[in-house]
Amino acid sequence: ALGADVVKVAGTGKGVFANKNAGTGKTVSVSGYTLRGADAGNYRLLQPAGLTADIAKADLAITGLSASDKVYDANNRATLTGTATVTALAADVVKVAGTGKGLFANKNAGTGKTVSVSGYTLRGVDAGNYNLLQPAGLTADISPANLTITGVSASNKVYDANTTASLTGKATVAALGADVVKVAGTGKGVFANKNAGTGKTVTVNGYSLGGADAGNYRLLQPAGLTADIYKADLMVSGLTALSKIQDGTRIAPLGGTAGITPLGTDDVILGGTAKGWFADKNIGTNKPVTVKGNTISGSDAGNYNLIQQTGLTADIKPRQR
Repeated sequence: ALGADVVKVAGTGKGVFANKNAGTGKTVSVSGYTLRGADAGNYRLLQPAGLTADIAKADLAITGLSASDKVYDANNRATLTGTATVTALAADVVKVAGTGKGLFANKNAGTGKTVSVSGYTLRGVDAGNYNLLQPAGLTADISPANLTITGVSASNKVYDANTTASLTGKATVAALGADVVKVAGTGKGVFANKNAGTGKTVTVNGYSLGGADAGNYRLLQPAGLTADIYKADLMVSGLTALSKIQDGTRIAPLGGTAGITPLGTDDVILGGTAKGWFADKNIGTNKPVTVKGNTISGSDAGNYNLIQQTGLTADIKPRQR
């Protein structure tokens, strides 16, 4: 104030932007100040002028979305679910636009993997007053993909008292895209049991995966393999054919004791009564003798074809007159 005039500011100043919208260097008008004191009436108060300030955009975060788990597919795309929403201030007119796209940090299988989101925008008369924050904190799992070994077959075999099955062919896998995956390990085939039969299921194990992308897959051993186990031949031995005097029959007397040698600890019992037969009743030397009559029994007998003893010969001598 002038001279010794007694004047002081009273009241409460209030600043007002020209509008609510975000912007820089925005004019601020002031009101509310008054004057007090003995000489206040001698003055016309001018409110502060030339004031400016910025209104920075407010952050507006999208909510309402989740990321879905998926099975490994050799890319890092993530599927988003839910409805993208925002909560603007007061009665502001703002809504979500655009199409959200989710991306895992990488393509590899894993749990609780971070998903980043892009693609959403804001629309509405008040959209310019906000910085849109894409959805954050989303995670999801990428489960390993199944990868089945193909190209392998099981071979038929003759009964050998064990369940081992031989595999043939080349074990291969068809990984996704350009993934680097190869078959490692040694496959081993196993029949369900040792017994002879046709179309018997063969299970396989022992294969594994190698390569830079192997960790993204769950290996499935070859499935659906079958093969036959043929009965083994079991030869009778221990018999001899005895020569005889011609008696008008084809019967050939036998000597010795019939025996068999089954595999391992197989339960096979030789039974029946061995009988020898010449091809005819006529006199002759070193005549072939056919053996019949032996049988087998026991819990493992069904795994064998019993072969009667062969290669026996004997003489039919003339009767003395």
